[in-house]
Amino acid sequence: MIVDFRLPHLGDGINSADVIKVNLKEGEKVEVDQVVVEIETDKATVEIPSDVSGIVKKVYVKDGQKANVGEPLVAIEVGSGQSAVSSEKEETSSERQDARSEKEEVRKEKESEIRNKKSEVRNQKKLQRNQSLITNHQSPKIMSLKFLHLEKTFLQQTLRGY
Repeated sequence: MIVDFRLPHLGDGINSADVIKVNLKEGEKVEVDQVVVEIETDKATVEIPSDVSGIVKKVYVKDGQKANVGEPLVAIEVGSGQSAVSSEKEETSSERQDARSEKEEVRKEKESEIRNKKSEVRNQKKLQRNQSLITNHQSPKIMSLKFLHLEKTFLQQTLRGY
């Protein structure tokens, strides 16, 4: 049975990587945990090991090429006992990726809730501050009338002294 060895999930927000070096050629034997390719992301250079053993039937990528997560890198012909293990590993890998996706969604929802709560608190504080300004201060017209009254009173008291 031929199994496609795919570029695994490399981390949150990493959707592709540059292939630095393909370590296998068609017809070569590959063992479990043998490095298939070396890739480079924005953050690191990583060696990707095989999760199956068998014979390389086809190499899909070349050195310097960009590969997306989930894209087949190499086709490996495995023995009958190996195919069941490979299928289980692929299922487990996809289950892990689904679980990561769910965790990422939950994390984003929580971050959104926190941003909304912070925004509500800021708006509530602004509202309270504006209400306090309105109750503690009077309009400019009233303030200027009071000033004029004080000025009139001052002038009257000053003129009485002469």
